[in-house]
Amino acid sequence: MREFFSGIFTPDPGVLDGIFALAVLYGLAVGPGRRFLAPEEKFERRRAVAFAIAIVILILAVATPIDHIGETYLFSVHMLQHVILMFALPPFLILAVPPWLADFLFRTEGLGKLLKVAVKPVVAGVMFNVVLVFWHFPAFYELALRDPLVHLLEHATFIAVSIAMYWVLMGEDNTVKPPHDGVKILYVLGVSLGQLPLFAVLTFANHVLYPTYEKAPRYIPDMSAIGDQMLGGVIMKLVAAVFMFTGLAVYFYRWYLSEARR
Repeated sequence: MREFFSGIFTPDPGVLDGIFALAVLYGLAVGPGRRFLAPEEKFERRRAVAFAIAIVILILAVATPIDHIGETYLFSVHMLQHVILMFALPPFLILAVPPWLADFLFRTEGLGKLLKVAVKPVVAGVMFNVVLVFWHFPAFYELALRDPLVHLLEHATFIAVSIAMYWVLMGEDNTVKPPHDGVKILYVLGVSLGQLPLFAVLTFANHVLYPTYEKAPRYIPDMSAIGDQMLGGVIMKLVAAVFMFTGLAVYFYRWYLSEARR
C-alpha cells in the first residue's frame, strides 16, 4: 500500500526539473534578455501572472496523481491530462510571451521561418489534429505508456502543436499578419471538426483499444474498461466543444463590432 501511494504522490524528478528549467529560461528571457532585445520596453505584470498560471496548470497535469492514475489505471484520466496540456495550458503560455520576445523569435534565422510556417492557419490546424490522432493509435499510445522518453515526446509534441494552433487566434507579434475574424471562425470550426473521427472511435468502439487499460485493475470498481474508454472520448469532445463555441462566440462578436464601426 505504501508503494502504491508513493507512486501516485511522488512526481518524477525529471518532470520537476523540466518545469524548473522552463521557469528559469522564461525568467532569463524576460529579465536579462529584455535588456538586450528591447531595453525600452517594460515587462507587464500580466505576463508574469499568465506564466505563473501556466506553470500551475503544467504541474497539475504532469506532477499530480492525474499522471500516475492516467498512465496506470484509467484512460479517461489520461485523456483529461491530454486536454489540459492541449487546451488549458497553451493560452496562458501565449499570454505570457511579450510581443517583443515573439518578434525576436519570429525574426531569428532558421527558427523564424519554421515558426512562420507553423502558425499559418491551415498548417497549424492540420498539425494539431494529425498529432492528436497519431498518438492515439493503439501502437503509439501503448509505446508512450511503456517508454518514459516516448511519453515525454508525446507530451512535448502535444504542447508544441497546441501552441501553434492557439497562436493563430491569440498570438501577439509584428511579423505575422493576424487572420481576419471571419477566417478565425472557419479555423475554429475546422480544428473542432477534425477531432470528430477520433471522438467517434473512442466513444463508440465495441472493444477496448488499449491493452494497458483492459488489463489494469479496476480503479473504480463499477467502471468497465470500455466505459472508461467511452468516458475518455466524451471528455475530449466536451473540452473541444467548449473551445469551439467559445471561439465562435468571441470571433463572431469581434467581427460584428468591426463591421458596426465601419
